[in-house]
Amino acid sequence: MRGASRAEDLATVLEAGGRLVVAESPGRGYAVLGRDVVFTLAAEDEVTAGRVLTHALAEHDRTEVRWLDAAQGWAIGVLLDAGLTLVPSGPICARGRPAPLTPYLPSGAYL
Repeated sequence: MRGASRAEDLATVLEAGGRLVVAESPGRGYAVLGRDVVFTLAAEDEVTAGRVLTHALAEHDRTEVRWLDAAQGWAIGVLLDAGLTLVPSGPICARGRPAPLTPYLPSGAYL
């Protein structure tokens, strides 16, 4: 979904206690949840991404979603509907040209 495998990254996060949420249609999208944070999310389309994010947000009373930029406009309505507050932070810095980051929520450490 982002142009490269994340198998090793995801295995590391899941071994550290992360939880995997998958789309209703297998292979179309997933999110990895940490404690009170959506660690990362990737999907084949914005509708699937919105559904996975909605399900992920329902898993926690308090949840933080990080690393949003203009390409993640599909997520804004989902976050506001869930009662989250959007707070600007800093830039997303990437070396080179990563694959398009939509519909995708990067994790920061593992972009």
